[in-house]
Parts: sequence; C-alpha cells; structure tokens
Amino acid sequence: MNTPGVTTFHVLTSSEIAALLPGDSTGNLDIILRSREGDGQELKRINTCHRSYDSLLYILIFPTGCDGWHLGLNRIDNRKLTAADFYKSRLQIHHEDFNIFFKGKKLTELYAVDQWAKVEAGRLDWVRRNKKALRVEKYQGLLDAVQAGDVNEIGVKVILPSTIYGSPRFYSEAFQDAMAIVRHLGKPDIFITFTCNSKWSLNPQEQACDRPDLSCRIFKQKFDALMDDILKSKILGSVTSSYCYSRIPEKGSTTCPYPSHHGY
Repeated sequence: MNTPGVTTFHVLTSSEIAALLPGDSTGNLDIILRSREGDGQELKRINTCHRSYDSLLYILIFPTGCDGWHLGLNRIDNRKLTAADFYKSRLQIHHEDFNIFFKGKKLTELYAVDQWAKVEAGRLDWVRRNKKALRVEKYQGLLDAVQAGDVNEIGVKVILPSTIYGSPRFYSEAFQDAMAIVRHLGKPDIFITFTCNSKWSLNPQEQACDRPDLSCRIFKQKFDALMDDILKSKILGSVTSSYCYSRIPEKGSTTCPYPSHHGY
C-alpha cells in the first residue's frame, strides 16, 4: 500500500511469492463469511475441504463459482482423488480448453502457492491425527527426552516422519542413503550440479516467473535427458551407482531460484 489510510495498491515488483503457515492448526487457512440473512452477525466458516473454497478465495479466476477440490471426489478407477492430483491436473496444459491459469501471472503464482499450502497443511494434519499409527512414541527424540528428565518439555510435539519432505528425518534418511553407497562402493568419481535456466520458456513474451510450471517441466525433461546420456548412453563411462537430489536455492544465492539437481 502507498501510505497508511490510502487504499491505493501498486503492482507487485517481486518475482517470488512465498507462503507462511502460522500456528499449528489448518484452521488458519479457512475463510470466514458473514451471512446477509437476519441481523448479519452470523459467521460461517468455509474450510479448505469445502467445494466452494477456491471460488470464494479467487473470484477473478472462478467468476462462475465452479467447484474446487473437496472430499468425496474419485478417479475413473474409483480410487480417491487427492488434492495434490486435482491441482496438478488443473495446472496442466489442456489444448482443447482455454486455461485461465496461464494468463494470471502473479495471481496464478499465488493460487499455486496457496494450493501447495493447503496440501501440505493437510499432510501435516494427518500426521498430527495419526500419531499412534506412526508409533511416534518410539522415536529417539522422545526417548532421549524421557531419559534426560525433560518430560515436561515434550508437550504436544509432533514428530514428523521421513515421508514429509523437508523434515529432519527426511534429510537424515537421504543422507544415510547417500553414505551407504559411499561405504559400499567408495568415494564418488564425479559430482555434477544441474541448474535451471530462468530463460527457459516457449513464449518469448513470458518470463520464467510467469510460468513456473513450464520452467519446472522443461527442467525435468532436460534433467532426464542428461541422466539418460550418463546412465544409458554412458558418455562418461559405465556407471555402477548414482544418487541425486533436488533443492531450491535460498534467496540471495548466486544460483538461479529454480530447482537444481546434484548427483554423482
């Protein structure tokens, strides 16, 4: 906003959009509506699993109020349709239909980030509600706290399993997998860094920040072609084993702020 009290907004100048999830409850993502009926004081909560959540939050993208993802959707084979698969399909290129997402630029980025936050919050909520099924009481962190006498400090902490991307156990498991290869086969012979080019785009008038989906897909295709050259065509010789991981460089780094793969 320009100055306090002035309802004038400028166009976003940053090329990056991030999401912050405050608190430990997925209710922070809910929409609160005020009813027009009666005295107008009745409030209604629309959670992230409601069919009208997306159309209420993004009126410009869904002017007709079409339904978004909600519980009860199934695939053609009658399996449950997850929110992640639903939004992946929406962000795909459908040549027979006009896709407004590819014209939204910053609004499309905001939509993609919000849906990622919704999916991630749902996964974290599932872990929180299924602690017994995951046997979190047997994790070493809690055992160490009990042995050290810090039971009062445990509180209601939720131990994230290695299946949650970015969790401490995810990185620990990835590190152990890489070190197992080194222990068994010895030190790696080559270390390759494959970085995305921010100028990869099919339309010269578009920037990479306008089509992050396109940048990621081109990056994946080029990375797969590189791995085929190394593993199948053996341009560097026979490969006994390989390991790779992807990451998003931190803001301010010298590398491009798009996925990069490291491997050996």
